[in-house]
Amino acid sequence: MEQYKHIDDAPSQLTVIATLLLVVTLAAFNTPLLELLRAELPVEQQTGWNASTDLWVNVAFLIEALVLCAITWKSSGLRIGDPKKWKRYAIPIAFVWIMPPLLVLSLYRLLTYTPFHNYRWPIGWWLVGSIAQELLFGGFIYGRMVKLFGQPQDGIKGAFSAAVLITAFLYSLNHWPNIQTTEHGMSPSFVQFQFLYTFVGCAWMLSIRRWTDCVWPAVLGHVLVNWLATVI
Repeated sequence: MEQYKHIDDAPSQLTVIATLLLVVTLAAFNTPLLELLRAELPVEQQTGWNASTDLWVNVAFLIEALVLCAITWKSSGLRIGDPKKWKRYAIPIAFVWIMPPLLVLSLYRLLTYTPFHNYRWPIGWWLVGSIAQELLFGGFIYGRMVKLFGQPQDGIKGAFSAAVLITAFLYSLNHWPNIQTTEHGMSPSFVQFQFLYTFVGCAWMLSIRRWTDCVWPAVLGHVLVNWLATVI
């Protein structure tokens, strides 16, 4: 656990349990609940083929994420952050931000399964859904984890802090419903790979969040990576 400025800053046991229950519930059950919402929509209003690709369901997801971030806006990274830190970490920020799209451009088409490209996953997924996911996990949930476990250090050690690793695990966990389907290229082997790259990718991009206390670079990066996966 990271250090708190004052011993009284440490959360109570009840707060820890309640917060962990909340974030695990969001990670594990948000997508199934969105599927139930989609099932209530008239057929003519449904788009895509599931909650992750339906435009209107992802709009509802985005509203949910924005509300949670707005309630906790100071800890959810909605601000630009400290200009001095942006300047200090300018080169590491640029490196961390550019690596995921470069990896997609160079490696994605070499995979045996490329579902996002083969089935042209729609804008509801790569734009609206990406923004919603990043605000929920990199914004709200990471902010909650920092409140529980303290602010991670800026250095390498901070990349392995509880706040970062738990947030990355929860983001990976959020993809478990993909196990239940083999539609649109989601083979079992690809879903297993997805668990790995979502965990690593989330932890990687949280470095910028640690350095700047700003979620927007990760939002933009998430959209770009998912868009590239659909077009290359």
